[in-house]
Amino acid sequence: MMHKKLLYFKKGLLVLIALVCASANVATVHAAVPTPNDQNAINLEAPFYDPNFVDQSCTGTVPPGGSVGGAAGSTAAANVEAFVDKYGKQAFDVGKKNGIPYEAILAQAILESSYGKSQLTQQANNFFGIKAGSSWTGPTVTKRTAEQKPDGSVYYVDAAFRAYPSAEAGFQGYADFIRGSDRYKKALAYPGDPVKYIQAIKDAGYATDVSYVQKNVTIQEKVKSYIASKNLFPPSSQVVPDVAATTPGVAAPNVCSSAAAAGAGGSVVQVAMAEQAAWKKGSDYHKYTLGGSGNWCAWFVSWVFKQAGRPMIAPPNVGQVQGWSISSVDNIKAYMVGKNAFNAKANAPAPKPGDIVIYKEGMSHTNIVVWSDGYMVKTIGGNQASNDINASSVTISPAVDIRNLSGVTGWGTLP
Repeated sequence: MMHKKLLYFKKGLLVLIALVCASANVATVHAAVPTPNDQNAINLEAPFYDPNFVDQSCTGTVPPGGSVGGAAGSTAAANVEAFVDKYGKQAFDVGKKNGIPYEAILAQAILESSYGKSQLTQQANNFFGIKAGSSWTGPTVTKRTAEQKPDGSVYYVDAAFRAYPSAEAGFQGYADFIRGSDRYKKALAYPGDPVKYIQAIKDAGYATDVSYVQKNVTIQEKVKSYIASKNLFPPSSQVVPDVAATTPGVAAPNVCSSAAAAGAGGSVVQVAMAEQAAWKKGSDYHKYTLGGSGNWCAWFVSWVFKQAGRPMIAPPNVGQVQGWSISSVDNIKAYMVGKNAFNAKANAPAPKPGDIVIYKEGMSHTNIVVWSDGYMVKTIGGNQASNDINASSVTISPAVDIRNLSGVTGWGTLP
């Protein structure tokens, strides 16, 4: 199998995902000493946020909250007007596309990035201080940040944060993070109310700073005033989002409940989620391969289905071993075709939890859908996140529109 980078586009925005059986090289930039802007941010205790909770949603573990640190505050050279002039259009477009009030997006970006002047923003186009987390497969930068203990005391660590190729991708990355987490579904009920939106994500654990909503709303008022004075954009209350809002007060199903609702696919998802949650650095992939060595993404998919009581019993011509194990992506696809279960990407229906995804354009990979919302999916696969087979791992992806993944050739539900 070839090792290459999988690229996909979201309306012209280039996003990099690392997949192994088709994995990407992750470059890390170390910046252990904060700049004056970053130190000011740390002192003002705006939060950095950690999306690792997604990986633990089936384990019963309480998701971690955001950590203190980040890029807040103001300097004499930085102001709301300049920031809105430079990034207002990105925030407006992303807000409309994703049903998030753009005034809240701008206020968060200002608060987190010190008006775009933090090192994290300058180096990585990460305006929102979003940590990499184990599910992130793109490039990262490493920065010194502050964490807060339950007693309120602060200590400092070097942490990995998501890196984006452009400011536009950074703003879209924030929306993908919010929309990709069931935790924030209630906030998406307020596409036209930036204050209620911020309060909802705070209530869901986005920020540990007790003054976060107040800080954000104060900036929102300045943003609104400037935009109105220049007639730049209509208020979000007058914007019709491109996606439907969720229902206030109704908890959206999480990955696990979505899996259970999927019927037969539920057990497959539960096995995959359990393996991802249990995976530790240095874990041995040979448990999935009957002792075989090599690229192991297909072996992992076969093993998950076997453990879920749905072994892929295939004829010898599709590479079956011991009644269940299929070791190559080509043979996984052949098995699906033989079961009339493979749908080409161009005309495939929306995927469901438990579906197998095949990547074959210039590379070779397969993994399993563990969550879906229309064509938005999260997947879990083996042999991901490193070019080194022995260092690769079982990881969960961020939420993405599967139709925009250029390496995907199709997917399907096994009977």
